[in-house]
Amino acid sequence: MLAPNPSPADPKTQRLAAFIRHIGQILDIDINVILWDGAAIPLCEKPTSDLAVKIYDPGAITTLLRAPKLWTAIELLLNGRIR
Repeated sequence: MLAPNPSPADPKTQRLAAFIRHIGQILDIDINVILWDGAAIPLCEKPTSDLAVKIYDPGAITTLLRAPKLWTAIELLLNGRIR
């Protein structure tokens, strides 16, 4: 079973989770983001779908933020950093 929230011991993960939740409030998409530590963060208020994006390392988020392009997401998928 997935952890509902990131571990409180990691402040960087907590800030990232808060950022993802904020983006989720704006987008309101029925999808979950699963972090490398197993924390599942829904991108909508009441998720009903099992659809999820798995992020395997924190550097993938940094890469997407530095170059927010479709090609960047494709490279991360091909390299196995997100799924």
